[in-house]
Amino acid sequence: MNRLRILCLLAATQVFLASFVLVMPVEAQPVEGDDESPVLGVALSGGGAKGFAHIGVLKVLEQVGLPVDVVTGTSMGSVVGGLYAMGYTAEMLEAIASAQDWDGMFSSAVPRRLQPVEQRVREERFLLSLPLREGRPGLPAGLIPGQRIAMSLARITLPAHETRDFTKLPVPFACVATDIETGDGVRLDQGSLADAIHASIAIPTVFSPVKIGERTYIDGGVARNLPAEDARALGADLVLCVDVSSPLEKADSLNSLVDIMQQAVGYRIKESTVRQRQLCDVLIRPDVMDYEVFDFDKLDEIIAQGEDAARALMPRLNALADSVGRVRYPRLTSPPLEDSVFVSYVLIEELDAGLERQVEAALGFEGPRWFTASELEAAIERVYSRQVFEHVTYRIEGAEQNGGTTLVVRADERIQQRLGIGIRYDSRYQAAVLLDATARALGRKTLAVHFRLGEVLQLGGALGWPVRAPSQMRLRFQVQATRAPIDVFEDDVRTSSVRTEVLEANARAGIAVSNAMVISLSAGGELFNLNRSVGVTSFLDEARGVLTGTARLYLDTFDQSAFPHRGHRLTLTSGLGGSFDDKPFSHHHLDWQARWPLTNRVALIGRLIVAQAYGDALPLHYRFYAGGSFDHHYGTFSERHFALQGFEVHQLGGRSVQAAGFGAQYRVGRDVFLMARWNAAYVSNEDRWSLDPDAYRHGLGLTVGVETLVGPLEITFMSRSVDGPYDLQVNVGHTF
Repeated sequence: MNRLRILCLLAATQVFLASFVLVMPVEAQPVEGDDESPVLGVALSGGGAKGFAHIGVLKVLEQVGLPVDVVTGTSMGSVVGGLYAMGYTAEMLEAIASAQDWDGMFSSAVPRRLQPVEQRVREERFLLSLPLREGRPGLPAGLIPGQRIAMSLARITLPAHETRDFTKLPVPFACVATDIETGDGVRLDQGSLADAIHASIAIPTVFSPVKIGERTYIDGGVARNLPAEDARALGADLVLCVDVSSPLEKADSLNSLVDIMQQAVGYRIKESTVRQRQLCDVLIRPDVMDYEVFDFDKLDEIIAQGEDAARALMPRLNALADSVGRVRYPRLTSPPLEDSVFVSYVLIEELDAGLERQVEAALGFEGPRWFTASELEAAIERVYSRQVFEHVTYRIEGAEQNGGTTLVVRADERIQQRLGIGIRYDSRYQAAVLLDATARALGRKTLAVHFRLGEVLQLGGALGWPVRAPSQMRLRFQVQATRAPIDVFEDDVRTSSVRTEVLEANARAGIAVSNAMVISLSAGGELFNLNRSVGVTSFLDEARGVLTGTARLYLDTFDQSAFPHRGHRLTLTSGLGGSFDDKPFSHHHLDWQARWPLTNRVALIGRLIVAQAYGDALPLHYRFYAGGSFDHHYGTFSERHFALQGFEVHQLGGRSVQAAGFGAQYRVGRDVFLMARWNAAYVSNEDRWSLDPDAYRHGLGLTVGVETLVGPLEITFMSRSVDGPYDLQVNVGHTF
């Protein structure tokens, strides 16, 4: 398992979320016993997946009849304890934990279908996106922003949204988080229950810190992993503690950066835990030493360890129950409610007017209406998918008018100055690096500068801004310079290479018809030079100029950028160009790609290309080219270079291209794919079409694809016939 995935799994186990059935806790039934009976508190420690043992302990406490009068928790213990305080029984918690999709819950990926199409095309080029602070790149506050965690917590705690004092829950509750500025442990018992739990589980460097009011918090385990003193502070006379924390490791077992980081934090955790144990009247320590903090797939075993540890102390628990009075469980009940809420108003907190309009547009709220919990979550997800905010959360508050409620949305603005870094390698152009610096002003105007280094050189900048009416229109002004080779073939043999140099400027107006479709019009001009010289020459030393205008429709419904399983991608382009001393030229093309799923693992692949250029003055770089195992996307040439299995890059070139392809994709494992593709193409320098099968050239390819940490890896064996000879092409990294 790679290190990044281990970190994500480590993060996953720090949060215990719940199912999507909303419940409304009711008041706890009175304890059967003397009114002067001691108040019993339960303190649950942090410990990742080991914290599932808390559920086993709670099951035994229910069987014994011990009344839980107060509950406190840290990290994983805050999730189990918080939900238990709301009214969930131990049996419910076990069922909920078993139903979770842990990998999906803790993924940082934004659903592709929700991202605006131009944004997704831009962002998918990068391996890393780093914040820029005072013009210098820095590291993100955490590997995982924690948005999905925040959303799930908001949803499962929906019945308690209006309970701002956690001591008013059916069981009084508090959790512990660590103030990132002072390092102090802070008892959270007021405000939003979801936010408090989220703060308590925010593992430093893995999850982004959580801001509540004027303070910012990280995982409570850093300061106080076993919250015994917090149970005392809530009024507990007797405290039963459940501790699943890990001891410090031996030196010879510290073999990685993660191990050393955990050990460094562990010193303070151990010191605090020793003090907290002294406040415990009963200490239960489940035997979870053989489990890792990311072993969430061993839920049943870990819960059983909690039960065994509690049963081992059964005489002590029975004596305790006799002293405080027994109850008949279920002491707390949680009847299911209809999964919906009536929203009369929307309140967006602490945003400037520009960002507030973005949130309103993404929410799509149109007057008072009923929302299901799923619809609420989808609306918030649409806001977050704009990637303008670090976190987007919500809560429901009561409203006196019309008996409805207010949906309160809080969005924490993301650092808008960012540096995107892309790295790739392919067989033709070798290694390449992309640096892209972006700055946004008030969430509206965007200034971007990019630099591509490699055999293809490119430097450019763009300024874009939205137009208020219609709200989905965006204007952009762009300037960029590109130097790229175009290979020249004679009789299928590469004979030379033309170095194409282009300096272009254009203005563009684009309208987002939907998240998947953009229609745009652009006009501009360019200086270009076709240089066959060898060695160093001056840029644009013999430049010619043309004016251009282009209309474009782009549609993308692919479910993922690499190895898509379903969806379509369609590009329709029509452009005109010309200079004062040459006749005009035009270029038009349609490029349609599709994936049709047959099963969860198998999908069919289809592609159709129809392209035609006219005019005697057509420049070399406005011709269409076909060849290579993948499409080439850079600058002016991006939409006129098509992949064609069995041929080298630029091997086929001309004014007219007609091509079709068909194939199949099979997902072998989670991140491994096999693709078999066949294609045929007619490429000509004539302004004509051909339906003659003998005029088409055929090729086929077999590709092994792997999703890696640096982007998709494609290894393709291709040929023009089954008998070979075969050519090997390699492509690693995101396309740019």
